[in-house]
Amino acid sequence: LLRSRSDCRHTLRRMGAPSQRNPDIPRLTVHAEPGDPVGVDKRIDLAVAALRDRINEEFRISERLDSKARQLFGLAAAFFAVAQAVAFSSFRATDIYGVKLTMVAALAAVAIGALVASGHRLANSEEPSPETDVDPAAIERWARECDDQEFGSLLVVHLRAVAEKRNASNKQRAARYDKVESAARFALIITGCELAAAIIFRL
Repeated sequence: LLRSRSDCRHTLRRMGAPSQRNPDIPRLTVHAEPGDPVGVDKRIDLAVAALRDRINEEFRISERLDSKARQLFGLAAAFFAVAQAVAFSSFRATDIYGVKLTMVAALAAVAIGALVASGHRLANSEEPSPETDVDPAAIERWARECDDQEFGSLLVVHLRAVAEKRNASNKQRAARYDKVESAARFALIITGCELAAAIIFRL
């Protein structure tokens, strides 16, 4: 048991050493009043709970970004379908030819390209990214080898690393969402121009 606790303390020191294996994970030092170990335990418990909440919030953020991207693409696709229905009905109802027909067809082609680009960017934005969490085997090992405070300290520093990685992943996801948004907005604008031209030429 003494050797196990010594190994656990060595792990904490190694995690805190900037030149060792995990330079991005700092060592946790919790201030303790003399004779007040309960206060330390409470703060560690609060830190673990707060970090878990943060990790869960990062998951919710990623889900919201994916949902917004899908909804935006769906809106652009639906509007494009409506515009094509109106444009083709205009062709059947009136004699649209020459420059007018070329203009509407060109706008439709550009709108199709923008919609395809939006769909491609949506697919890229939804590619699964590697998500990390605290190794369950490591948690089980710490529970065996460490005392309560050492176990809590190890859990806190690893949960912080997980939260930071997921936050960085969401920043990349947000950048990909911006690309989907720009393509979808362009598709909506061009489709709107096509729809307006079809209606005006029909009058």
